[in-house]
Amino acid sequence: MSHAVNTQKVGFTVIWKIENFSLATKLPKNDYVQSPVFTTDNLHETSWHLHLLPVARARAREYGNKNTFSFRLFKVKEFQRNCILLDYELSILCNGDSKVKSVTVREFYFHIGNAYGTSLDITPHEIFNKPEILPRDTLTVQCQMWHSRTNCLEPGFSLARTIIGVERKTFTWTIDKFSTLQVNDMKSVSVELEPNLKLSLKITLFLTSTPTYDEKIRMKVEGNNEETLDLIIVFRISAQNVNDKAAYHFEDELKLSEGKKEQPLILMLDKKEFISNKDMLLPEDVLSLKFVLVVFKFSASESIILNKIERTTYGADAAVDLKEALTNLIEPPRFEREIHPSTNSLTNDLIHLFENKYLADISLRVRDEVFPVHKAILSARSPVFKTMFDTNMKEKFTNTIEIDDIEPDTIRRLLLYIYSDTLDSDIGWENASSLCLAAEKYSVIGLKEKCSSFLKQNLSLTNICKTVFLADALLDEDLKNAALTFIEKNDKEVMNSNEWKHFALEHPQLTVEILSRLYRKVKEF
Repeated sequence: MSHAVNTQKVGFTVIWKIENFSLATKLPKNDYVQSPVFTTDNLHETSWHLHLLPVARARAREYGNKNTFSFRLFKVKEFQRNCILLDYELSILCNGDSKVKSVTVREFYFHIGNAYGTSLDITPHEIFNKPEILPRDTLTVQCQMWHSRTNCLEPGFSLARTIIGVERKTFTWTIDKFSTLQVNDMKSVSVELEPNLKLSLKITLFLTSTPTYDEKIRMKVEGNNEETLDLIIVFRISAQNVNDKAAYHFEDELKLSEGKKEQPLILMLDKKEFISNKDMLLPEDVLSLKFVLVVFKFSASESIILNKIERTTYGADAAVDLKEALTNLIEPPRFEREIHPSTNSLTNDLIHLFENKYLADISLRVRDEVFPVHKAILSARSPVFKTMFDTNMKEKFTNTIEIDDIEPDTIRRLLLYIYSDTLDSDIGWENASSLCLAAEKYSVIGLKEKCSSFLKQNLSLTNICKTVFLADALLDEDLKNAALTFIEKNDKEVMNSNEWKHFALEHPQLTVEILSRLYRKVKEF
């Protein structure tokens, strides 16, 4: 079914994106996730939430008493208007411009005693068995609302985003002389989680045996929390073979809270299986276990780290923004600062070296800010900096590099990448474009490629003209072709935008190039 919107009838559309949605299944059954409030100026200035009941016992007869996710439209209580008659439709959207499931409600009377409308119910099986519904674990919900008996003068649109926060930790634990382990021998490793969680773990491996069973590999986990945390920790553990491939894999989850500090993991592996395959599983008698820990809070209100309306528009802008939201359901990759096994210590040490300025031997002066840095690291990561230090440029003798054409925040992000090969997760289009120019100036090729990839996957009607200009300035043909292809697919919307009018006046040569490409496309058609 298409999600084409009849703008003459539909008064307001909200798109709600829920990131890390799969974690919603682990929240308490009586808890709920609530969207940010959106206000519909064209529907008597009323305010609303969307609610997700993570695992509700809803419509028992229809679903055979199975668990379902339940989505509801909820009217916020207001002093001026507590009653309104509306039609509305709730839908789960899928990549490919289709509605996976929807419910349409006619002439529902929202009032003080009935603030919730009829719900849209869908089982976990219906969602998780279709990967295209959850690109990058993001669920997209749409709610369309309109007057039951009259048309709105102009449509409205809001884009809402909710992120369920999660901490991830990846590491490899190697256990030497594994074949010599005896029953009741203990091997332990301590794991420091992110500081804001105020929790570290002690993971212990040991062997058990009975007259009936061979020696079994078991594990237990102990937290050091002094206060009630109510954390859920998902353990994904794999035994790696000599080629660093997973030979055995299992997953378990624990709930850690005060008064219940030590818990077993469900793990029952035979020691003899590893001994009999020691060439593959125990190179030099070393057992390698790879851990991926996913940690989040066992409460919807505490686990939500972002809940906001990103934009609200009306009239022609609303139609454009809605189309853009529906044609970009796959979220662009985010720059995640996840800790990986082989880089954990080195990356952290280099970040600390940058942040603590220890033994810094040169400074970057950017406007009113000064960044003490290290010549050796900058030289290793940037041939431009290396040339500065190798030749008799003034920077070599003053120990200060003056930078007046780049913003301090951009330099800070550039240095973070130089020291740690990572980027902040909150980077947006403007930051990525500025960072791309800085990476070009200092020949930090890996950073430039990451920024270019981010820009390609974040093309929109509001930034497409700036992207074409940037790609042309950087001589980035891949980015430029991606931008021109976007214009071809959205030519009417682009040409009618104010951004295009300014672009055509300021960059006539690029405008001619774009129009020529569009003309050739029409002729070929």
